[in-house]
Amino acid sequence: MTDENLLELLDPVLRSGGARAEPGEDYRRPPIEILRYYRRELRWNRVPILGRALSVALVSRPMQEDDTGGSSYLRLLERSAMVVGMRYSPWQAATIGLTVVGLTTAPIGPETEANLDRALGSSLRRYRVVPLGLIVVNLAQETLAFALRAGPDRLFSEPVAIADALGDRLRRLVDPFPL
Repeated sequence: MTDENLLELLDPVLRSGGARAEPGEDYRRPPIEILRYYRRELRWNRVPILGRALSVALVSRPMQEDDTGGSSYLRLLERSAMVVGMRYSPWQAATIGLTVVGLTTAPIGPETEANLDRALGSSLRRYRVVPLGLIVVNLAQETLAFALRAGPDRLFSEPVAIADALGDRLRRLVDPFPL
């Protein structure tokens, strides 16, 4: 599977949910390459400015390959949050629900999901995003691992939709059952 195949797989799933695809970009600071953004506007309150939110899903590739531990997933999430915060102004939406699909060349093993869950559960108070999904894909292995969180009032459907679409095509490695 290639990057293009992955984007072709995600496009119809996210567009059917009302998201618009936007071209990606490269950043030196933070060092990350965004292949594509998917943005969907939400309204969860009648208050004009405070009631608006964005659901943003992005497909990214780190510019340099970090170590494969949980800290590399936290860095991926922080870099993505920083980029999304710069791209979408607070006037567009006070809150952004963020789903990150990160491409990696590091092997995905049974412990990867526990590391993703720890990274997703960490505090991102410095950023305007609410992390809802962290999905890591190794295209060479055709494997994935993910950690998901429920958004407020279940308004943010992108994390589950992406995990379902990729789960149909890619293998998922989970911890073996203890005997």
